[in-house]
Amino acid sequence: VKPKPRRLAVGVDARRGLHRRKCGGVMEQIRISGAGYPGRMPYANFFRRYKLLAASEVAEVFGKRVPMSPNPRGTAPPSPGSAKNARRGCEILINKLNIEKDKVQFGETKIFLRAGVVATLEQKRSTMLNTAATQLQKNWKAHTAVRRYNRIRRAAQMLQNSVRTGAARSALQGLREEAAATKIQTYMRRTAEIMRYRAMQVAASTLQRCVRGVAAA
Repeated sequence: VKPKPRRLAVGVDARRGLHRRKCGGVMEQIRISGAGYPGRMPYANFFRRYKLLAASEVAEVFGKRVPMSPNPRGTAPPSPGSAKNARRGCEILINKLNIEKDKVQFGETKIFLRAGVVATLEQKRSTMLNTAATQLQKNWKAHTAVRRYNRIRRAAQMLQNSVRTGAARSALQGLREEAAATKIQTYMRRTAEIMRYRAMQVAASTLQRCVRGVAAA
């Protein structure tokens, strides 16, 4: 499609471009495609891509885990891996998402959607994924913040315990030294008093002997 008759660096003739698209049948194809079901997707692919929009309803039917292939042992809930179960899962999604019946058709292996339905589903899916990502980031940040806070708290408690232990040891050492000094002072004072008493006793005995000797003479 040539948007302009001449080869120029700038300038686009919108009317010419539209006219050439009309002449080429592009606009008619777009109109026909929009009037029909331009969105088409296999059941399994559709269910796999949009099942998160109806997670609770899907879990009620297929169980908490929804495998995309049949279980060989046959002990798990019905899987949307087969065409029948995949179509059933798509019907659950369509009912949950309140999509009008005239905007969707179920084929043998594919689901057909009118114009705009896929865009709406993609927007809902993107919004849900963004919300989930935000919630995940918030939870992870909260988890890391709590772990960091606990580490800081434990470090602060250990530091406080070390400081308090050092202060208690210093105080205990001071009390011990004070008790030892008091005991030494007690011993020294007692020794001094004993020596003073003995000296006075010797002096008194000597004086008594002298007095008794003079009296006897």
